Amino acid sequence: MTVKVRQRTRNGATRWEVDIHVRLPTGRIHRERRNAPSNTERGARRWAQAREAELIRSGLIPRKEKFSKGSPKLAEFTEVFLERQRAIGRKPSTIANQRSNLRNHLIPMLGKIRLAELEQRHVSEIQTLTTVGIGTRNKLIACLSAVLKTAQDLGAIKTIPVRLKALPSPKRRAPFYPREDFERLLAAACELDLETAAAVLLGGEAGLRAGEIRALEWTAVALSRGILSVEASEWKGQVTAPKSNRYRVLPMSTRLRAVLTRLHRARRSAHVLARDDGSMVTDKWLRYRLWRAQDRAGLPRTGMHILRHTFCSHLAEAGVRPAEIKELAGHSSIQHTDRYMHLSPGALEGAIAKLDAARGAELERTSTADEDPNDLE
Repeated sequence: MTVKVRQRTRNGATRWEVDIHVRLPTGRIHRERRNAPSNTERGARRWAQAREAELIRSGLIPRKEKFSKGSPKLAEFTEVFLERQRAIGRKPSTIANQRSNLRNHLIPMLGKIRLAELEQRHVSEIQTLTTVGIGTRNKLIACLSAVLKTAQDLGAIKTIPVRLKALPSPKRRAPFYPREDFERLLAAACELDLETAAAVLLGGEAGLRAGEIRALEWTAVALSRGILSVEASEWKGQVTAPKSNRYRVLPMSTRLRAVLTRLHRARRSAHVLARDDGSMVTDKWLRYRLWRAQDRAGLPRTGMHILRHTFCSHLAEAGVRPAEIKELAGHSSIQHTDRYMHLSPGALEGAIAKLDAARGAELERTSTADEDPNDLE
């Protein structure tokens, strides 16, 4: 097994190319040569190693798996399903959520039923579950759908026996800090320490998720050019690619660049934010510092994600186009970005202004037609 990383320049653009040779468990040699979605050698190598591991895992489970006793029960198929999810490269957090959905809800409800014998009434039981909200019910439906698709792919069932459709759910506006509240929070963070200020700015003025902030390394920060690369995310000690595998390069705001420059002079670790012993910070470490800043600013305690919502909301308020917000935030689809666009200045006012202008023009034409031509002399 070998992984080679080299820099290539084509048509004036410089990219990092990875060359992967791996022997799969079947004995077959697999080779891939691809452009890495990263602008640094370290990020390209990390991506190549993750891809190599994914290729190895994908060969551990054959595409078709025989089940001698016919269609397995949901409870019996759970571990096969989760192993398959690991093999195709699902994020550790995604697998943990799927395991939780299965253990806490789906198996108690449907665990003894064979997958091929599921009926529409079983889906209806999930859809009408009163102990959880619509969002959780939709997650359960999505999890069951993934189980059945995996079972079909592995030959455990011939066809998916039920129709699975998400329930309509109201679109909620994402909570965010108005500008004056964000400025209060940032001022409080700056009074505490540079690490807290950096965390607030990385979330509120760069839009990084909490896991992306924890995994951010100095090699991904180009202070001289004023840009940073989002190449990794951390979850419970496991570092993977960012959500939806969307690597992105972001220009830094003036304030973020200034704080990171000061922080870089006192760097103790490869990571931008590090504990006293130089190790990567944890979710608890990050959350505690945000709470301290919120307490100092007189704001309610929340999670780190409100800073990402603030970043997207402030961009929308400034009139930034949805497609640009989508790229900066690393959203997988424009639908995720749309939840902020009610804040866009002139989004609705412009439409009404056009209506008023059209009515005004019509009134002007009508009044002109009613005038006596002799009055114009």
